[in-house]
Amino acid sequence: MRILAGNSGEGGVSVWDFGGDRVLRRVGDMFNRSFVAEKLCVFSHLSKKFVVCGRAGRYLDIFDEEFNHLQTLKLERLRSDLSDYFVNIEVLEIGGAEYILTTSVAGFCFRIPLALALAGEVFTVGRPVNLYGCITFSRTVHNPRPSLIVGGKDRALTVMDCEEMEISWKSMRTSKIRHGMSYSSDMEKMRSTPIWFQDVVVDGEKFIVATRYGQLWIYHSELSRQPVDVITVCDNPIRHLHRIDNTLFIADAFNNVVLVHLLRLTVMSRFKLQIGPLGAMKIQKLRNGRHGETRFLVIATATVDRCLRIYLVEDGVCNCIASTPVTVRVTDLEIFDVDGLDTVAPLEELDDLPDHLDKRQRL
Repeated sequence: MRILAGNSGEGGVSVWDFGGDRVLRRVGDMFNRSFVAEKLCVFSHLSKKFVVCGRAGRYLDIFDEEFNHLQTLKLERLRSDLSDYFVNIEVLEIGGAEYILTTSVAGFCFRIPLALALAGEVFTVGRPVNLYGCITFSRTVHNPRPSLIVGGKDRALTVMDCEEMEISWKSMRTSKIRHGMSYSSDMEKMRSTPIWFQDVVVDGEKFIVATRYGQLWIYHSELSRQPVDVITVCDNPIRHLHRIDNTLFIADAFNNVVLVHLLRLTVMSRFKLQIGPLGAMKIQKLRNGRHGETRFLVIATATVDRCLRIYLVEDGVCNCIASTPVTVRVTDLEIFDVDGLDTVAPLEELDDLPDHLDKRQRL
């Protein structure tokens, strides 16, 4: 498996390799080290892989599978663009053609034809859609048409149709919702504090939104613009929310991880990470275990010791199977290829881990 990591300290993008020996090795670098890649995206086109790096100021750099630089795109100069950066970059098919869809923290969404971006010719990028307000996350789904879902600090959860580039659904603004909700005495401060949407998982017409109050807000686009249910899963702000089959992986701002069943919305297991909260993170699904249990890898950096680690999570048990220092803050992680993942052994075969790695953590 090959992993790309954007480096904020020394600049550029480092390339890491993880194989059957469960050792992380730095095998190279890409990108000019004088630039910092804030966001990464790997996609396939005509049986070839490409990498898109997003930089502050709304610059996009495109590389081929040999990490050769193809083109730099400067998206349209608008107000405050020097401090604006991308929160998401994805490549998806819209109306029979492929596009690069980008969303910036300032609320601008660009749709760039992929064929023009890969041609290496100079072209004009169309004006963006202004979604207004600070954006923390954006996700694309096909439900059934390609749609973009965005959220952030004290703003509505917004769904935009990617074909028409128009808003198709919007929740009620969180500032109106929180004043009508009942809170316990220790959460009374939420009435005057903005609610921050951190991430979202989509299940049909249902949106599961993580907040920085340790809650999951459940929206149903066909029933109401307000949340139909609110579930508290931890006492700390939620930083990461990911879906693996019918399992929700939730990591908070400290070192706690909660696994929640998607359909029942009940807690399946909890465990702690010994090295503090997760920074940049990526999840890779593995083949199910012998008894059908869900298995996946968590590739993540730690904000405490600046190490890149790979965790194997299986049947509610988390084990660190690889670790290496990276010395700098990692802005983003992306999986370039998944060759060699079939060699990752089940947890019962990992009892002979080296002493410097985290041992098995059971509930």
